[in-house]
Amino acid sequence: MSISSASSLAARSAVARLFAPRGGAAVPARKRARIFFFILLMMSAHLTRSCEAEGALALGFPSDAPKYGVAIGWTVNFPNATEAEKRAMELCTSYEGTGPPAREACTVVDTFAKECLAIALDSEPGADGFGWAVRQTRSKAEHDAVANCRATANQGRVQLCKVVASCCDGRRCELKK
Repeated sequence: MSISSASSLAARSAVARLFAPRGGAAVPARKRARIFFFILLMMSAHLTRSCEAEGALALGFPSDAPKYGVAIGWTVNFPNATEAEKRAMELCTSYEGTGPPAREACTVVDTFAKECLAIALDSEPGADGFGWAVRQTRSKAEHDAVANCRATANQGRVQLCKVVASCCDGRRCELKK
């Protein structure tokens, strides 16, 4: 039996005992309400902990990125940082559409919990603009990722920087075209 099942069973038993008579007399309503509130509080604390998640970003950014491209791997909603980092590296080193130097350069550059990640790039051929950001909100992460992309792009290409993906830990990801 899992911890969740055991705690759920214990909670149901406790609730059932609240309403069962003891020695012919029911538990006073005020005491029942306090116990019931305490049980709900403990259950919500357990659910909050079990929903916490971790994310990671791995990048392969070779010295000649315009020639070989950039390899990217990101994860959200993993139970711990170690697993998130491992999977981000797997995704980065197997990233399609880039040359081997990009995949070989993969390294974890950030881990995060309960935050948003955004990736922006200039996806035109010969692109050199690339940026990412991890922030508290999706809009702030996207804004800063585009700003970081523009900071690395050649002068004539800054307007081509666009958000290509954004993910918030604990929520769904958005892949953009």
